[in-house]
Amino acid sequence: MKLLFWQWNAFMQKGMERGLKNLSIPYEVLSYIPKDWESDPFMEAALQSAWEKDNFDGILSVNFCPIVSDFCEAKKVPYYSWIYDSPLHLRNLRSLGNFWNRVYDFDRGQVEEFHRMGYGGVKYLPLAADPEVFLPNSDGRDPSYVTDIAFLGKLYQSEYAYLSAPLDQWHRGKLEGMVSAQQVVPSGFILDHLLTDAWMEECNAFYQEKSNQTVKVSKEEMLYTCACEATGRNRKMALALLSNRFRVDLYSADEPQGLSAINSHGYVDYYGKMPKVFANAKINLNISLCNIRTGIPLRVLDIMACGGFVITNMQEEIWEYFTPGEDIVVYENLGDLVNLCQYYLTHEEERRRIAYAGQQKIKECFTFERGLREILGLV
Repeated sequence: MKLLFWQWNAFMQKGMERGLKNLSIPYEVLSYIPKDWESDPFMEAALQSAWEKDNFDGILSVNFCPIVSDFCEAKKVPYYSWIYDSPLHLRNLRSLGNFWNRVYDFDRGQVEEFHRMGYGGVKYLPLAADPEVFLPNSDGRDPSYVTDIAFLGKLYQSEYAYLSAPLDQWHRGKLEGMVSAQQVVPSGFILDHLLTDAWMEECNAFYQEKSNQTVKVSKEEMLYTCACEATGRNRKMALALLSNRFRVDLYSADEPQGLSAINSHGYVDYYGKMPKVFANAKINLNISLCNIRTGIPLRVLDIMACGGFVITNMQEEIWEYFTPGEDIVVYENLGDLVNLCQYYLTHEEERRRIAYAGQQKIKECFTFERGLREILGLV
């Protein structure tokens, strides 16, 4: 077997390369960032050019790209993809049904949704992390990154205000109720049950009227916007509560509006500075994007791989792979989060023990070799 490994500006790719090498699977890398994941003649040409230079047995990628899927369908070779995004940001999911796909998604709840939509070929597989990839940036103390609590991620300044403005008071109030309901759900995604097709038709009547029949919002767009709004509110509320009590450092490209007590540092890169953040913070905070239905986010695994201590919101699959209080810490609500941070900031040895146990669990159960064996059918 020899693979063409298509790469873009994605996470996990260095770990997947190390996994391929450890499994002695030959591969060549094609690096290209498509302007449109569903139609890009230059990417199609790049795939064809790479294909003519060698005899590959399939194409591998992080996340799912319809262009690659359709290319493999035409060549009658497998397309192996490992998805870490939820939801998939695609206008059309048609290519998910291609025969030659070997698609794996980290979120069992999303896989079940794909199956309900008719894409039964998508399979479930948790993500992976490789501590070796993050060395030496996760090894050793760096005073410039030492803090009580670190949060790395988006604050999700969404287009919710733009989408709610054209609605009348009743529909705007109902939409706000849906977002508020999602905020208080400790885990799982309920917005897709609340935002019905009939509701979207009612909302689109307002959008059409206010835009002279030029604007129509898809259900997927509304779901994602509301999910980002709910997540952003929860993240800002958590950071506000914590930063009034402890030192909190934020690493995000988003401006921390209204969070005056927080120490904001801007964006940090994945392989260089991110491991320093995770390894040096006493507590790393994860608040998942609520679109993730059941799965363990890559952020949680990356923190553990770097030897960091993590406190995360509840996700159904966490209970299947980890033991809260032994190799991970899970909070139920914001009050619980504050109490847990207070406790673990004053119990250093316990905090270090849990962080070490978490890193060992990554090394044992979340390796790229294990994941690639399943994706490539080597088990």
